[in-house]
Amino acid sequence: MEENVKLSIAGLSHDLRTPLTSIDGYIQLLLTAKDEVKREHYLNIIEQCVKRLIEMTDQFYDLARIETNQKEIALSSIFLSNLVEEIFLSYYEQFEEKRIEIRFPEHENNRPILADRLMLIRVIQNIVQNIIRYAKSQAIISYGNEENYLIFSVKNDIKPDSKVVLEKVFLRFYTECTSRTNTESSGLGLYLSKKLVKKMNGKIDAELDDNWFIIKIYLPINRIPT
Repeated sequence: MEENVKLSIAGLSHDLRTPLTSIDGYIQLLLTAKDEVKREHYLNIIEQCVKRLIEMTDQFYDLARIETNQKEIALSSIFLSNLVEEIFLSYYEQFEEKRIEIRFPEHENNRPILADRLMLIRVIQNIVQNIIRYAKSQAIISYGNEENYLIFSVKNDIKPDSKVVLEKVFLRFYTECTSRTNTESSGLGLYLSKKLVKKMNGKIDAELDDNWFIIKIYLPINRIPT
């Protein structure tokens, strides 16, 4: 537990320091810039850094509550495919900017699952953000069934220089960049997702198939009539 605390503090310190340093630097440039185009550019960068800080602190807060068993769970019947489509489409502009094509299944899976809606939203958002950061050009969504689970699968092609270590993708503070100079990712997204899925009585796996990175999330089917 002591080693985990040390690791968390070290990771937290590094990940918060990076965007804070960027904000400080661009504020100094903003104070001296007279060109309006440059000023707008600096403001946009500062805004992105602030959004990233908010996202990271939310992740750290959620993680702290989960690992101390303070995060309550409220299970309800949810149609997963509707929620997935809604969340993915809310990131339309980011996908367009990164030139990433999202392919939904032709036929929706209308079987309801039993899950915590807020936790499930956070898991899907983490998957989306992972695609935005690491996908080469496309991501494919599919659904399946296995015994008492509905399987939500997302696979994305990976860049030629990708250095994914499959055994580590669910570890805390793991990113593709082993030197931890990746300023876009705290390495908590998939780690947090695994914790959340487990709390909802599900499971999550990852695999590599040629140039595809695949995430499979197993969530309990709601067999109680709604």
